[in-house]
Amino acid sequence: MRVLVGGIRHEVNSFVPGTTGLDVFERYGVHEGQQIIDEAASSMAGAVKAASERGLELVPTLSAAGHAGGPVVDDAYEHLAHRFLAMIERERDSIDGIYLQMHGAMATTRRDDPEGELFEQIRGIVGADLPIATSLDLHCHFTDRMAANVNVAVGFRTCPHTDTFETGERAMHLLADLLDGRRGPRAHTVHRKIGLMTSSEAHDTTFGPLTSLQARARELEEQPGVLAISIFATQPWMDVPNVGWSAVVSTDGDPTTGQDIADRLAQELWDARETYHVVKTRLDEAIAAAHRVANNQPGSGPVVVADGADSPSAGAAGDSTALLAHIVATGDDVQALMLVTDAQAVATAMDAGVGATVEMNLGGHITTDFFSPLAVTATVAALHTPQPGEPAELGRAAVLTILNTTVIATEHKADGRKLDSYRRFGVEPTDYQLVQAKSAGGYRAEFEPIASEVYDLDTTGPCDSDLPRLPFERITRPLWPFDPELDQPWH
Repeated sequence: MRVLVGGIRHEVNSFVPGTTGLDVFERYGVHEGQQIIDEAASSMAGAVKAASERGLELVPTLSAAGHAGGPVVDDAYEHLAHRFLAMIERERDSIDGIYLQMHGAMATTRRDDPEGELFEQIRGIVGADLPIATSLDLHCHFTDRMAANVNVAVGFRTCPHTDTFETGERAMHLLADLLDGRRGPRAHTVHRKIGLMTSSEAHDTTFGPLTSLQARARELEEQPGVLAISIFATQPWMDVPNVGWSAVVSTDGDPTTGQDIADRLAQELWDARETYHVVKTRLDEAIAAAHRVANNQPGSGPVVVADGADSPSAGAAGDSTALLAHIVATGDDVQALMLVTDAQAVATAMDAGVGATVEMNLGGHITTDFFSPLAVTATVAALHTPQPGEPAELGRAAVLTILNTTVIATEHKADGRKLDSYRRFGVEPTDYQLVQAKSAGGYRAEFEPIASEVYDLDTTGPCDSDLPRLPFERITRPLWPFDPELDQPWH
């Protein structure tokens, strides 16, 4: 059996400035042909492994990924989609199934549901009978078009997303089951969209309400004929019509059975809505905690604080200096470590050289609707220019010392969920009293193991956890929590 594989992935944030062009996809990865297999990662790596175990021949086409950010420039999307669809057209008579590695929360400058449209176009090329399976992010905005055109949809079960590999494995194994007749003759996917939106911190599956709800989904998945059940908590910072959580069920039998299960799970997700509120910590309280731990529990690890409102993995630019501004304003001597995206600061540091002390306006140059540059006096501790063979997606970087705080400034935004965003520049987070992650929940997988205590900071920005504070204009109302009196989960 021959299975075509590919996909186009992006996650939109409607409140960040600018758009996502083709250059962003090319910087983060546009692969074709065998390169997809050779450099497979995340869900695709799991799918490749499962295909090998099941004796499937893979037909790699196009795989494109762009870092989360503003809407994709429509011409860039059309360019990628046209290439992908042309490859599928060429292979359609020689393939037995399709696996699509997708995210599910893309939007372009002219399209609100480009993934649903892409699924529809693929279905139009290959016909109604060819089985299609897709893997999707837990923050997928699942739509009617998606449900109508894929046989099996499998979503991440974890946040932080630690099961991406396993998700690809599950999707490919289910597709293989359909191909070898172990399942029914016609698999269906159905969903129930819920009038519910919540910030990503509430989606954490290491603790909190979604832990038990994911366990409940696994119970329901054991029913005869059920292939996969996914909870999609949706990218909360996409301002498009009909957003909301979804309960998605793929079955190999009557889709009515799947809809009954989806509705039952959706009701349970809705009933737990009051538990999704996010509790944040003030900046001064977090800094006080770092001093307390350093004085009373030396060696226990840094206090980790997360500025989720400026989360690059959720689309933000990473140019907030809210925590640093508080430290500078108070002259606090806490040993802190943090990231900021600022190409101008990097250029200033490069011109000054290592050891120089310079006056600069740091951060706030990109997300001007939320942030302002902070005037600081900084000493250039180190400079970094990517060398051949090194990852170059962050561009050049400068390690700056401001009071007792170390700031790593990068030309392009760093992944605030990753310790490597510090360590690649020779800076060890465990050497500090206070370490900042820039992430709305996804940082815990890496940062929590090194931390003495963890806090989510009460800051504002394009990934604000208090969703009604943001300038939503296009969402379909009523929608909780924008309409807190809403008492029906769906229309």
